[in-house]
Amino acid sequence: MSYGSEEAPDELILADSGLHRFPNLQSYAHLQKLVVSHNRILKIEGLEAVPLLRDLRMEHNRVAKLDGVSSLHYLRSLNAAHNSLVHLDVSHNLIGTLQSAPSSLPSSLQALFIANNELEDILELKYMTGCVRLMELEIKGNSCISVASEVGFDHRPLVGFLLPRLRRLDGEAVKEAAW
Repeated sequence: MSYGSEEAPDELILADSGLHRFPNLQSYAHLQKLVVSHNRILKIEGLEAVPLLRDLRMEHNRVAKLDGVSSLHYLRSLNAAHNSLVHLDVSHNLIGTLQSAPSSLPSSLQALFIANNELEDILELKYMTGCVRLMELEIKGNSCISVASEVGFDHRPLVGFLLPRLRRLDGEAVKEAAW
């Protein structure tokens, strides 16, 4: 464990600790990395207490509910694989790539909200093809969408092609692409 300038830990590793409940993070305001992998946690909440968190590893738990991630404006890395999540909101963070999505997101995921992040290339969505249950996606507010709009490119047919099971994109129904 490393310590910041105020002797508060900036890293907390609780992997393989037999946890059934997510720890109270009130006294870890400077936390930047949290690892709670390989436990039996059902619900993660209280992440608002660690606003500087950049890396959250929670794979191999039983998490069905994840609250407070959208308040983590510095989050760059999230591993939630092998959980029971069906809804994940990581909007308003610093996520710039989805390359790790195949190994970091649970196969049960049905709705993903990654609006207002730092995705620069719409083709990052090709990494989401492994999320076979994904039916709803929100990506507005990323530079790849605003750049596409500025040059008159409609990204919706491409997203529909990459993710054919998708039913809602940025709050609107996805139409079948006519290729």
